[in-house]
Amino acid sequence: MRPWMLTFGLAGAATAAAFLVPDLPAAFSTEARPRPEPPTTPEAPAPAPSGPSGRLALSATLDQQILLAGSDEDRFLLLTVAAPEAEGERRMPVDVAIVMDCSGSMSGWHKIDYAREAARELVASLQPGDRFSLVTFSDRARVLMPAQEVLDTAGILATIDRIHEGGGTNMYDGITTGLEQLRGGGDGYVKRLLLLSDGHANVGISDAGSLSRLAAQAAIADVSTSAIGLGLDFNEDLLAAMADAGGGSYHFVDRAEQLAAIFSEELRTMTRTVARDVTLRLELPAGVTVAETYGYTDTWDASGWRVYLGDVYAGQERKVVVRLDLLAPEGQAMAVADVRLDYLDLDLAQVVHDGVSLDPRVTRNAAHAAASLHQATAVQAARAQAAVLADQAARSFAARDRAQAQATLDRTSALLRAASATLNAPELLDDEADYSAALPVYQAAALESEEGQWALKAQKEVSRVNAH
Repeated sequence: MRPWMLTFGLAGAATAAAFLVPDLPAAFSTEARPRPEPPTTPEAPAPAPSGPSGRLALSATLDQQILLAGSDEDRFLLLTVAAPEAEGERRMPVDVAIVMDCSGSMSGWHKIDYAREAARELVASLQPGDRFSLVTFSDRARVLMPAQEVLDTAGILATIDRIHEGGGTNMYDGITTGLEQLRGGGDGYVKRLLLLSDGHANVGISDAGSLSRLAAQAAIADVSTSAIGLGLDFNEDLLAAMADAGGGSYHFVDRAEQLAAIFSEELRTMTRTVARDVTLRLELPAGVTVAETYGYTDTWDASGWRVYLGDVYAGQERKVVVRLDLLAPEGQAMAVADVRLDYLDLDLAQVVHDGVSLDPRVTRNAAHAAASLHQATAVQAARAQAAVLADQAARSFAARDRAQAQATLDRTSALLRAASATLNAPELLDDEADYSAALPVYQAAALESEEGQWALKAQKEVSRVNAH
């Protein structure tokens, strides 16, 4: 956290919460209400995970385990995909293409220096047997180093040192050229395209939709795309969207000392990948609809709702929060959703299909329904909702609407404080402190200033992390 970023005082946050709590979801209201009596019926059963037919484990939980008949409150569904830690040493060989922006816009903020340093960090971490290629792009793409096994590290580093900036930004050409280098590596590699750029595409095909679709098409061919934004004036929305569509990760770098940690993590995920093309699907019965998906872009096809997660590595846990619009009928139970998980298991070398059904009980006893709160799911739902609000505040600041940015950030703080108190979840106050730290910047800093640009990107990145 930057030294100039100050947090809300406790009194200020409490005052904001008092005014804003009526606008919060009912589940997180701090309004006084009678404590429900303990249920006399048996406890709601914990949701059963799907069978371990593959490397990944799938679970699905609702924030309320017993539904109240006739209630029209939205419910939050938490989908969790987890991979166990690897047993012993396990390192997958990697085939990585660095696609480096060397356009004229990379001359400011030491961006080209950071890009060269990033490439060096990655090369230093590769091992014999790994494959590496290097593509640069400005007005057009150039292959500086065709795909090859990593044998001559000194020669690779010398090539990186000779890269200089100049010209326009033909990102589409750079990515397509990088993908060509990844096509010849054969099976047995984890393939990743690593884009280093300030995200200002302005030559050739440059719209965000086409670039994101290109990353999605690469994912179909088993190539994930990660993006690293350099400096402080890059297009973070474009790079994040490409990483999401490509099943990789997104980072922004404004200081050279960040690079070692970022590339260590990036290489760790590549070499420990256990599943590829990981996709979640929901089949919903009549009367149940998806109102909102947090942190991920959901799409709809012939089989219904789907979210693409991309690669999952050993020890990783991915969470998706979905807000469902449903009305529980009279009866003993309600079919809410059939959840399916599809992925390529690298250990089994085959596609795995796992699934779990969500059929919560229904009651007419409001106390029983309220007592069935699933805390972990409710906490994650609160984090996801707050992340969306904080992202909206950042976008209001980017649109130079300081008043709206402050109002939305106040709502974010109120939601997290109310949820923390209601759910006995002090960890939500850490999120609140992170978000509130941007308030002095939104109030006083110029958008074009270093403080303004840093706060904007930091707020969006924290929101992305907390929404997952």
